[in-house]
Amino acid sequence: MDRFLFCFITASLTSLLWPVLPPVWTAICLAISGVACFKTVKFLSGICLGLTWMLSVGYWISVTQPEQALFLQPLQLSGRVGTVVTSSEKANFNFVVSAYSLSQDDNIEAFIKSDFKVRLSWLMPDLQLKQGQQLTIVAKLKPRWGLYNEAGFNYQQWLLSEHIVATGFVKSATESNLPSAVSWRQRVADKLITESRKEVRWLLAMAIGYRGELSQSDWQLLQHTGTSHLVAISGMHVGMVTFWAFCLFSLLFGALNFVTRRPVISNIRIAAFSISLCFAFFYVYLAGFATPTVRAGLMLLLGWAVLVLGVNLNVRRFILICVALFILFFPLSIFTASFWLSFSAVVILWFIAWRSRKPDNKLPNKLAAFVALQIMLSALMLTLVLGMFGGVSVLSPVINLIAIPLVIFVLLPLSLLSVILLMSDSSIASHVLEGCLTLFALCEQGLKSITTIYDQWLQASAIPWLALVFATLAMILLLIPRGLFPKPLVILLFVPLLLPQNKRETNGWQLDMLDVGHGLAVLLRKQNSAVLYDVAAEFPDGFSMAENVLLPVLRSSGISQLDTVIISHDDIDHVGGLDTILRHQSVLEMRYPKQSCQRGDSWHWQGIQFEVLWPDLNYPKLLHNDNNQSCVIMLDDGSNRILLTGDIEQDVELLLATWHRSGLVNLSAQVLIAAHHGSKTSSSSPFILAVDPHYVLISAGHYNRWGMPAEIVMKRLRKLNTAICNTAEHGQISVIIDEYGKLSLKSWRKDVQPRWFLSL
Repeated sequence: MDRFLFCFITASLTSLLWPVLPPVWTAICLAISGVACFKTVKFLSGICLGLTWMLSVGYWISVTQPEQALFLQPLQLSGRVGTVVTSSEKANFNFVVSAYSLSQDDNIEAFIKSDFKVRLSWLMPDLQLKQGQQLTIVAKLKPRWGLYNEAGFNYQQWLLSEHIVATGFVKSATESNLPSAVSWRQRVADKLITESRKEVRWLLAMAIGYRGELSQSDWQLLQHTGTSHLVAISGMHVGMVTFWAFCLFSLLFGALNFVTRRPVISNIRIAAFSISLCFAFFYVYLAGFATPTVRAGLMLLLGWAVLVLGVNLNVRRFILICVALFILFFPLSIFTASFWLSFSAVVILWFIAWRSRKPDNKLPNKLAAFVALQIMLSALMLTLVLGMFGGVSVLSPVINLIAIPLVIFVLLPLSLLSVILLMSDSSIASHVLEGCLTLFALCEQGLKSITTIYDQWLQASAIPWLALVFATLAMILLLIPRGLFPKPLVILLFVPLLLPQNKRETNGWQLDMLDVGHGLAVLLRKQNSAVLYDVAAEFPDGFSMAENVLLPVLRSSGISQLDTVIISHDDIDHVGGLDTILRHQSVLEMRYPKQSCQRGDSWHWQGIQFEVLWPDLNYPKLLHNDNNQSCVIMLDDGSNRILLTGDIEQDVELLLATWHRSGLVNLSAQVLIAAHHGSKTSSSSPFILAVDPHYVLISAGHYNRWGMPAEIVMKRLRKLNTAICNTAEHGQISVIIDEYGKLSLKSWRKDVQPRWFLSL
């Protein structure tokens, strides 16, 4: 049975790597094969049925997508608010749609019954939104999509894991005639948010799993101290609530039996576990049925069933059954980092417990065992954490030695007690709440003090992956029983970790047009050096493309210093992330249009010539247009030429084409970065003919409201038989020139990491 379960799980997880969904007949054949060999060849049956299950999930996702007619036009949606909302300036919330209408009137017969979930944003809402509230909303939707780069958060994958089929923004909303039932979570949030102390944001996160009040700086603090997992409610939190409830009711039932002098509760363990399970699921409800908490609840429920039924189940099979059940009931959860982190931690803890001797009851020995456990867990989780997050806090193991006991023994029970007393209008609620918030304030200040003294971040790029894998394997081998592997030889597996990194330097270089939505950011890399052309957008709500795309890419590449940052012009979608870049990166040189970037300027970087073709200060009338102030640069390595155009419009393009024909400039290039995101005001025929590119790269947002790239521009490019790559469709686009001067082009969505679930 274990072999079947393991193969079922492994086969299911391979769906994360499938580039496309195989045809339906594949699933039918696999299902028949899996059932046929279930009794004879267990492992083969597990593989076939695991693949069949995830193929079925993929087909279900593809057929439940909303039809294209629902996108980019005003749409009436009837349904309920699905998440807690506290902001009165900009609300981001899930909306569970029960019916929709393409008509703008209120005729109930025009509504079509449906059942899907969307993610909406509403700037300055004129309604006080509440979880559970029934609304009729007029909104514009876009298909589920997200930025796709070599590093950074994959928003589209997160939307998929949350069963969200579309995103959009609200134009107007009215309360529905249907009865609304505001959730208890929302009432807790409303009551807490009225508190004047800012530390209430930590209490909201710890007690009900609402992290909407945490700022970007809060997340950076948690990341740099390795304590993010303590704020996000997970299996550890649910497990500790169960443990505290179990201890409490075990004492109460034991006292009851002692006082009555007869066994009122015949099996205290089962009775206490049963009631503590109710407390656990109440906490799961408080946390909004977040996937990690549901996963923990499922494991507790299975453990309770094993205890009640008296089933003899070893730990290994218990873990395998839990994982298999979760893949069956919540298949999309495998796309989340929490799935991998949670079950990896459980397996590692079981492995450590299996190989460790149980400490005696002396306090020093128990503390030593806890320290050893934390160190081994951190070491064995290192490879996974580095792979998922691109780095880890060096102080994380040390900080967690104090933070974990503090959370599970003090902050968590105190947070829940504060909420219960507050909602019951207890006379002591304010005192308990004040004490809880004061403790949160002290913890926050402590973490800030630690990062001020020592804030070291270990980048994944700083350690060779093969050396890290060998080191992890060595630690596992050191823990297995003697005789299975010679322990002295294990030391050799640590040797690659100690060797200096000798990166092979070549004359090749790479240009990456990053996927930053409507904006531009072009990164040039050669021999661990880098130049950045434009820094993408930063939005009024604080979301920064530099923070969420550029910095993760730079860090994953091991780049801590930029030789040059070139700003094409002052539009916010090109210059918005500059402050963020300057705060987090060392920049040796800055170049701005009309100052250090104007026609006639030329310099060399790593054997590549940068020649500025525009702006020309002798044409002041053309420069009145902000877009026409863009710094136009030709990159030339002697074999290949790439033209960066910023947002110049047709009048400048025509002038440059005229200069090209007269021999004043040479516009010929293999690669053209299309001007102004493919707008109809740019990419004129004379200019494109002068450049005569093999590839045209367009940086645009998916389903953007400006309709870029314009269809007239696309027709113009297709007529010239030019290969077109658009970040909106292809994600990050990389132009790779090898050491022999051969140019190739790859996109992350189509070539480097194609995934079936990112094309639906």
